[in-house]
Amino acid sequence: MRELFIRNVRTEQAHRSTMLVLLFHHMNELQRDFKELIDFHQHGIRIRICPAEHLLELYDVTELARQTRIDDWITLQNAEKHKEQFEHFYIPNLPFSAVSDLVSFNDARTSIRLLLWALMKGRSVTAFSQGADPYHPVWQEADLHHGNAYLKREMKQQLQKVRGLGIRLIEKEEDLLQHFLNRTEKGVNPVITADTILNYAKDGKRYIEVDKGTIITPLARDTAREYHMEIGEKEGR
Repeated sequence: MRELFIRNVRTEQAHRSTMLVLLFHHMNELQRDFKELIDFHQHGIRIRICPAEHLLELYDVTELARQTRIDDWITLQNAEKHKEQFEHFYIPNLPFSAVSDLVSFNDARTSIRLLLWALMKGRSVTAFSQGADPYHPVWQEADLHHGNAYLKREMKQQLQKVRGLGIRLIEKEEDLLQHFLNRTEKGVNPVITADTILNYAKDGKRYIEVDKGTIITPLARDTAREYHMEIGEKEGR
């Protein structure tokens, strides 16, 4: 029975994608829901959480496990040692310090070195951008929106540089799950339609970042031109 159990577990895990979630300390603390981690898990993506540098000096791991609702944790050292096993890398609370280190290629930090390796290896790297977007409402809610225009503009430009490196920035929680489902459904390419363009236009967006293999319908391209919207692959931007 034990051998059958182990064989079944191995068979199940062989068909599941594995995601490394890098959890950073954030100046706005960790004041948001991590419901998307459970959504990923329920859709067949195995989640392993890795605390970034100094996080566990500030937070209790038991409390973090309760907050994230995931108890599969791994150290930075082990994450780097076994990095080949991860197909996806996800940052749910992107801090300004990580943005700065990424754009300056600061591979002295293990967490940043892991992300740079993933990018150079062609792995999926995604971040929830609200933590590093000074114009996101979350900063107003925290009463941290009074910085001058130059400060906010510099922060925003740094964030755009991160996008240029190949990191997929997600602005809405509801877009996260669909993005990963598109990445993990073998043989199924996501489709950009005219309705997709219209939805982006309603949100005031002027650039749509797509992965290689994304299908863009002719009507979608016509609609994009009508709304002066650019569509580009993240590696070619």
